[in-house]
Amino acid sequence: IEEYISALSYGYSVHPLVYSELEDGTVRKINPSTVFESIYGKESGIASYYQTMLQSSGNYEIWKEILADKDGNDINPLIKDQYDVVYGKWPSSYDEIMIFIDSRNELNDMVLYSLGLMDPDELQDIMTKIMNNEEIDSESESWSYEELCALSYTLLLPTDIYQKSANGTFEDMSENDTFMSYKLISGLKLRVVGIARPNDSALATVSSGSVGYTKALTEYIMAETAKSEICKTQLSEDVISEQNNPYKTSSVFGYRFDEVDVFTGTPFKSARKDETEMTVAEKAAKFIAYVDSLDDDEKAELFVAIRSTPTDEMINASLSEYMKQFSDRSTIEAAIGEYVAADSNLSAEEVKEQLASLSDEELTKLIKDFVTEQIKKNYAQEIEKSLASLTSEQLSPMLDELLSTVGETELAEMNDEFAPAEFSESTLDENIALLELYDETQPSSINIYPISFEAKEAIGDFIARYNDGRENESDKISYTDYIAIMMSSVSTIIDAISYVLIAFVSISLVVSSIMIGIITYISVLERTKEIGILRAIGASKRDVSRVFNAEAITLGFGAGMLGIVITVLLNIPITAIIRSASGISGLASALPLVGGVVLVMISMILTFIAGLIPAKIAAKKDPVVALRTE
Repeated sequence: IEEYISALSYGYSVHPLVYSELEDGTVRKINPSTVFESIYGKESGIASYYQTMLQSSGNYEIWKEILADKDGNDINPLIKDQYDVVYGKWPSSYDEIMIFIDSRNELNDMVLYSLGLMDPDELQDIMTKIMNNEEIDSESESWSYEELCALSYTLLLPTDIYQKSANGTFEDMSENDTFMSYKLISGLKLRVVGIARPNDSALATVSSGSVGYTKALTEYIMAETAKSEICKTQLSEDVISEQNNPYKTSSVFGYRFDEVDVFTGTPFKSARKDETEMTVAEKAAKFIAYVDSLDDDEKAELFVAIRSTPTDEMINASLSEYMKQFSDRSTIEAAIGEYVAADSNLSAEEVKEQLASLSDEELTKLIKDFVTEQIKKNYAQEIEKSLASLTSEQLSPMLDELLSTVGETELAEMNDEFAPAEFSESTLDENIALLELYDETQPSSINIYPISFEAKEAIGDFIARYNDGRENESDKISYTDYIAIMMSSVSTIIDAISYVLIAFVSISLVVSSIMIGIITYISVLERTKEIGILRAIGASKRDVSRVFNAEAITLGFGAGMLGIVITVLLNIPITAIIRSASGISGLASALPLVGGVVLVMISMILTFIAGLIPAKIAAKKDPVVALRTE
């Protein structure tokens, strides 16, 4: 399909991890975006939702790879034709980036946050005012091209935020300021080398209001990520033995490194060799063995954790008492507002407004979940407070005494709850995606830019032929035709307008046909004596009918030709107005030749039909009566 495409790009779901130093000297992650964490709170599920949306949808990404040419070594001519470099130059190296502004030399707030030019914390105040229907103070700021090109950023690899611990597993250190400061010193420095703006001839731009980096940076990230220790460990096919075991545990002997989670040191469930489920007795015995392997401090910690967990009976009893406080919907909404406000930056009133759309059943379930969590938290705090004065030497025997008084069922439940997990809850594919470890030969998406609408259809036909006869969905090519989606929406609107216009035109045609019939009938009445003369000299009824039918057809032909001539003449000023209003030189109002011929024929047919009844009336007139008519 090379002859049909103007550009081709491969997507690998690589999201550059970019940091910027703010004016106060602090360092902030600006990509992937963290603006929603500023609005909803870092631990909020809402923030996580929007964060996932930002990463999974290219439409929401600010930092984007610039479309490369077919060789992948330079910027695609499609981009250069759409944009003018108003300052600097096009990026040519993997450490160079470009800022794309709009035609008015403006950048929206999301871009400014992603460039580190504005503080995302300001969004909290803005969102609060919006929810309270308060007026927002809007102030415009400006930066010169020189100031924008003086910006610099630090890029870290997705694997740079992990550090190998003493037991061989890898730990996320992104919240450790000291660790991150050290990493940023050795990170890749990115430089803004140019500013691009859409030119006057660009009807639709590929990138607008974004930060662009080259394909070379994507390749750099992928190549360097694959070289990291954590990736090499995760993908190694060497079998783990007692001698080369980095996790210092016998539970992974006999597994390959790519069958073990590097973050937990436990095998993936998919690599499980023993498919049989453990019995209650086996779980109880395993938990006893686990406890025997602990020292006094670990036993004391485990005892506190076990005692701090209330039983289901205790939770249900407390829940019943708590739920008596919530007699109606308003008290439930107020309570949920307090719970949510405590874990986010939203006020109780703001949350209450969002809860108005929930049903009574949904609200009840929600408040039960919140209350249950609060019961567990309060119970744990009370137990920890009561045991805080005891030493590890005192708590350790208490654990042994507790375990001696419970049965196998309780021990099995404790094993599931408190013993280290035997298998990882993650998968190898999930870890690979987390580390953004991608193979260049296995892109996650392919973007095809056809040279024309006809080429787009040809590519679609090619894919259809490729998929033909392939039964498994995994063997078929699935694609999204964005142009077809957009055209479908436009076509729907145009069709709706067309149907309305057709309805009006149909009404006009019916009225016109009736009027033509009336005019023909009046002509018959005025020429009654002429009809009598025609009949007297030998004209048959059919001849008389043909005279009036011919007149009706001639009338339709003349009217149709007049309409065509007027339409062709009006197309000239209409085309000039459309081009002036839209700025698109290719738009034109025109009447196709075939369309004009068809319209004239329709006009002749309609007038012929409209004249049939008057012509038939004329043919049936009595010649004697017609001759006496004055």
